[in-house]
Amino acid sequence: MEYLQTVLFTLSGWVRPHISPIAVTLVATLLVIFGGDINRAVQELIRKLHFVLRVAVFMAVCAFGYGALMNFVAPLIAHGLHLTGEMWMGLAVVFAFFIVGLIAERRRYGS
Repeated sequence: MEYLQTVLFTLSGWVRPHISPIAVTLVATLLVIFGGDINRAVQELIRKLHFVLRVAVFMAVCAFGYGALMNFVAPLIAHGLHLTGEMWMGLAVVFAFFIVGLIAERRRYGS
């Protein structure tokens, strides 16, 4: 049991200094996975607007909306990973990437 704790603490020690970039990576990956759906929903909402307005709204959503989402959600994910504790943080990061990969595979190839 002591060996398992040593491995978990070591993994968490490797992950801890990089938790903010890891959170940004998770959010960016989720935006890549769900970005098409978000764009389709925005296009559906603005399809009756004039072309210039549609382009302006689409640019605003892509430039500012996704950026704001990154700035607000990534710190929340980093905080959530910190809440897992010293021993479980590394395992939580591995699990989070596994879940994101699973979501990506299911969306690409169906369930």
